[in-house]
Amino acid sequence: MTTHKVNGKMITIENMEILKESDIRKTSNHFMYVGHEDVCVRINIEDKSYPFVIRPGFRWSASAPWFLWWCIGKPTDERFKIATLFHDLGYLMKWKKSDMDTIFLCLQKNGNVSIITYWGVRILGQSRYISRNKWYTSLVDFIFGE
Repeated sequence: MTTHKVNGKMITIENMEILKESDIRKTSNHFMYVGHEDVCVRINIEDKSYPFVIRPGFRWSASAPWFLWWCIGKPTDERFKIATLFHDLGYLMKWKKSDMDTIFLCLQKNGNVSIITYWGVRILGQSRYISRNKWYTSLVDFIFGE
């Protein structure tokens, strides 16, 4: 178990050591977990607990606006794979967005990723989390190139 303090919140991560980076493959525009077994990692933020279960074949896009690539790197950059895995899976589970963004910040610090990347997630990630406004979602999809 590891403990971190991020944005004034205590975060504990359990079982991260069982996730092997070699079990994550990069495709042209996605990452994919290619391990042969489910991986269970629990991340706690203060008194909230998030049990992540990563199943073989799980794919995530690690989307980033094309106009930010020049300063943060492409979304499929290897530095992003762990932080985006948990962040995108948390969004998929519809868990609290601000907590998923804090988890992203915590895990990206370990990968030496720019704080600009975090703020891009905080501001632009909203369309991926809740798609209520079709105009806004269409605009963000255009920006993200999807």
